Amino acid sequence: MWKDETHRVLIINDSINSVLELKEILKVGGFAVSSCCGEQAIQAVMEESPDVILLEILLKKRNGFEVLTKLKSNGRTSHIPVVIISSLNLQIYWDESFILGASAYMVKGRHYPWLRRKLYSILYNRKIC
Repeated sequence: MWKDETHRVLIINDSINSVLELKEILKVGGFAVSSCCGEQAIQAVMEESPDVILLEILLKKRNGFEVLTKLKSNGRTSHIPVVIISSLNLQIYWDESFILGASAYMVKGRHYPWLRRKLYSILYNRKIC
């Protein structure tokens, strides 16, 4: 569950190494971070009600696009910003992510220096609108 911190981030990723790396980056920014595997994604989002979701496309049991579609088509979760974080860096994946409702797309490793700034921007713009 969440620590008593400002912004809650849910990481949906089946790779423990990726989850640990992202948690390390986000703890410096004062984010409260929770994680789950792709199989538990929808249930975890419903229970934890995060402020933003970091979603991997390549999941073991589920495709990240399937998770994104379910989140954006559900009235209880459609408002939650989803940032795709993947090692897949092809235009077709970027396009599909935005078509399905992702707020941003970041490439693992390459875009990590800007991750906290991107999340702050998304959360700030969400509060204004």
